[in-house]
Amino acid sequence: MRSACGGIVAALAITQLLASGSFAADQAYANVFVGNIPKCTALSSGRVVNSLSDDFLQQPASMIFCDEVDLLKRQSPLVGLLKAHQPVDRIDGMYFAVGDVAFTRALCGVASDTLHHLRLLGGGEEGADWVSRLKTCLTQKLPKANIVVQATGQIPGISSFHPKFLLMSNDNDTLADILISSGNPTRRAPNNLDDYLLISIPKQDRIFLWHLCLSEIFNVKTIRQDFVSLGDAYQLCSLAHLPSSEEETLPYLMPFDREPFLSQFAFWAGKSDKIDIVSQGYNSLELANILRTAAESGTKISIIRDDDLLMSNNPPIEGELLNSIEEYYAWDRHICGPNVSTRFLVTNSSVNYLHSKFVVFSGAFGRRVLFGSANLTHAALHSNIENVYFSRNQELARHFQEYFNTLWSDYALTASETYVVLEKIGSFISTRKVNFDECDNYASKLNK
Repeated sequence: MRSACGGIVAALAITQLLASGSFAADQAYANVFVGNIPKCTALSSGRVVNSLSDDFLQQPASMIFCDEVDLLKRQSPLVGLLKAHQPVDRIDGMYFAVGDVAFTRALCGVASDTLHHLRLLGGGEEGADWVSRLKTCLTQKLPKANIVVQATGQIPGISSFHPKFLLMSNDNDTLADILISSGNPTRRAPNNLDDYLLISIPKQDRIFLWHLCLSEIFNVKTIRQDFVSLGDAYQLCSLAHLPSSEEETLPYLMPFDREPFLSQFAFWAGKSDKIDIVSQGYNSLELANILRTAAESGTKISIIRDDDLLMSNNPPIEGELLNSIEEYYAWDRHICGPNVSTRFLVTNSSVNYLHSKFVVFSGAFGRRVLFGSANLTHAALHSNIENVYFSRNQELARHFQEYFNTLWSDYALTASETYVVLEKIGSFISTRKVNFDECDNYASKLNK
């Protein structure tokens, strides 16, 4: 199947593959992984009033606290990956937010002289500046190409349009590239701690056809329908009912694939000896129940969190996390206990924060990794549009594990250490709502 097929053809191709059972099993994934760790200078430059010791100012933990000046110093990993990519004939993608001029330029730049199709759907208000910028660049470069660049506007029944991916392909190549990230192409993205993954896959693989189908089915006209109609449209693309053994990396679209996703999460949590979690936010009691059960059975659970969750009575923080502080502490009270250990990253909520979202399950089976756009929240499971993945690819899992290990060992602090730093920075008033000693129940130096 050529990558230039129309929406009906893409949907039919998915359906035929599901019916026939033909697929490319255990394909080797060539991949590029970027675990973004900003190296900022706000604390050491004196731009923030503080009384931190010189010793701490030189530690990695203080170097991820950014300010507005730091935004001028680096480009987004998304931009870097696009600039390094060969020109392509077709581009399909979805993002929660698009606001980086460098990204729109890079996306225009990766379009080949023979590009015939680009469809990019982004959350936000209609008439957004990025839409006009990208359309202008592409139409000047390729006046005959099929260019569909739109902002979603308000979607009935959906809290947030939150997916993040780009599918890039050439007509004559057997492989396509999928760029999946926790980060959006926004101006502040380079200062956030995010994960970016570029994987190459055969076009006959279901995961390629799934993304292609999403792009064709989920256009502005479709998503403006009611929630039920949106779910019906997705059934043409869904792969979630497949046994996990049949696909190396299995995609899910929330909220429509919630039940099979939760089944996968519970299955691997129940088999794991160790679970490592990074998430910007979490308040899903469904996931908390699964993790608490695993911890009670002896599974070691390590969670890396943003220090903003140690603070309260600050509206910008609550707005950043899209949930009230009380909801997050309810999650903590539910899960903190034996075999659970938590650390925090010192960030500046007005400029940068922990935005990565993944879970690594480890046990006798090796590793499985959950990644994508979704936080561990009720909204992500029930009312957002999210693209998430479970993968048994050991190389992918290793990349995520190494990123976790680096954050945990070099940058993250215990709750008690974080409180000392916050008090000295003086930017916020810390309020202890949970005894986080209950979330530090085993050796701080974990065996990874």
